[in-house]
Amino acid sequence: MKYIRLVAGPVSALSIIALASPFWWLRISDEPYYVAIGWTMVWLMVEVVFILRRQSTPSRLLTHLRWGPIAVMLIAISTVVTFDQVKTYRSKHQISQYVYYGLPGEEIAGKLDLYSNYRGWCGNGMFYAVYDAYIDTATEGFDNSDPAVRLRSLKVSHEISTWDHDQRFDQLLNRAVEDDDPVVQALACEYQSRLGRDHGY
Repeated sequence: MKYIRLVAGPVSALSIIALASPFWWLRISDEPYYVAIGWTMVWLMVEVVFILRRQSTPSRLLTHLRWGPIAVMLIAISTVVTFDQVKTYRSKHQISQYVYYGLPGEEIAGKLDLYSNYRGWCGNGMFYAVYDAYIDTATEGFDNSDPAVRLRSLKVSHEISTWDHDQRFDQLLNRAVEDDDPVVQALACEYQSRLGRDHGY
């Protein structure tokens, strides 16, 4: 137990860095390393006083210095992961509702409000994260026997692919070009032509 107490302070300092960097909405300072170093110095001084006085029970201050950031980090991680899952599920449900039941006017362009859990700095990375998270949900409807469902599946897949795309959307487009329904086929040809112009094919 003694060694666990001694490790708790540095781990708390690392927790501060973790809290202040990836989870930017919890940022307590623009210089997390300085905050972590300051926290470690205060913890070390209070810990030394506790050892020298040979106290049996640590003070509240020492307990907070040891375990506070660790507890906050665990709570933050659990909260963020749960939030991500709920928001992603809601976005997938939104896509499925459109594909199978439609929207007034049947137009999806600009109406999708999809959640992305990407927290990097690269814009292209965010676009691909949205595409990768939702393209499978969007393309599922294309296996439906109802041409209206297939048409909406193609529309929403195209809307998502404007962020980024890979072979999954290309494969759907190739299937749609050969679809039995002329409306689906015409829209697929339009998308394919637009995609060729955008990428110089």
